[in-house]
Amino acid sequence: ATVVIPEGKPHEVTTVLNSKATHVSFIPTQLQRLLDSASYSNLLKIQHQLKSILLGGSSIDTSLIQTCREQGLSVFPSYGMTEMSSQICTQFTTDCSAFSLGHPLPYREIAIDSKNEIQVRGKTLFLGYLNEQKSLNLPLDLNGFFATGDLGVYSPKSGLQIHGRKDRLFISGGENIYPEEIETYLRQVEGMIEVRIEPKLDEEFGMRPVAFIQSSKSYHQEELQDYLGSFLPKYKIPIAFYPLKKGASKGLKSQL
Repeated sequence: ATVVIPEGKPHEVTTVLNSKATHVSFIPTQLQRLLDSASYSNLLKIQHQLKSILLGGSSIDTSLIQTCREQGLSVFPSYGMTEMSSQICTQFTTDCSAFSLGHPLPYREIAIDSKNEIQVRGKTLFLGYLNEQKSLNLPLDLNGFFATGDLGVYSPKSGLQIHGRKDRLFISGGENIYPEEIETYLRQVEGMIEVRIEPKLDEEFGMRPVAFIQSSKSYHQEELQDYLGSFLPKYKIPIAFYPLKKGASKGLKSQL
């Protein structure tokens, strides 16, 4: 096997084709941009060249997986982190459910604690973080599990489902809101390029969700709210929508 480290953007059509890679790893935004920019002839070449596409790194929507598989691309949603030597779980079935990331790979174990945080352990777990004294620090619980900072649920039947990051969860009127859940539905809107949900202070509810969006199409706020209302309860629907500049997903809270 050979590892390819591209000089250009990994999701550009020319980069994929020139690299002659047979297995690639993308986040959803990269994969969507590859599909959007590929001509019909190049898409056929990509179908022939790529044996598998690992998809992870952020929330994944059903429509993206479905589109890829309709176009003959083998996409495998996955969950992983650097501390576990990359992959932890992978969905190998053809089920297009965006909310299941499959089951643990060999030499990996997962557990869910009382607060729904995902815990991991196994032979692929790293040795620890190198501190200033150049010694290793590996924070584990009494059972040898490492806390990932991700929230989710797991069952032997349906596999792993991710709710979001522990540090992004916020409470609105006593209800838990996972920004990633709202982002997943908004990304399915036609022309949507990037989405970010953030909490905004509210005197009555404590926090309310607002959305920052980048889209190739123009939408009225009411259109997007009505769309989300088909899937989500009212308290999860953003009360406002703001433009999101390219590459400006950090520091949005300071703008509220």
